[in-house]
Amino acid sequence: LSQLGPCRHVAMKILGQKVARATVEVDGLVQGRIGTGLVLMLGIRQGTSDEEIETAASKVMKLKLWPETLPGEEMPKPPKLANVVDKGYEVLVLLQQSLCASFPSAAPSFKEVMEPAEAQLLF
Repeated sequence: LSQLGPCRHVAMKILGQKVARATVEVDGLVQGRIGTGLVLMLGIRQGTSDEEIETAASKVMKLKLWPETLPGEEMPKPPKLANVVDKGYEVLVLLQQSLCASFPSAAPSFKEVMEPAEAQLLF
């Protein structure tokens, strides 16, 4: 991991996972829940602008990750793909600042990572 270094050249990192359903609980309380859709883990670096967040969000919403067919329909060749908006699916965004941490030693460094309270204001 130390070879990857911090997020010096990017404003943020996004890790996405297609899900049939997802729930986020904190201390036993549900903080978020979705059906079929996309869970995004978002790491935001200091200095990231609203515009950069909006650009990334727009790109993610356009990702064609699901077959365009209805259940029971045969998949065309090559398959046509649809995005989360086309399918009417849901998106759950989680702040995961460790994505932008650096690892100069065994302990991660968060010096280039935006403070969680500030990052949450951006989305």
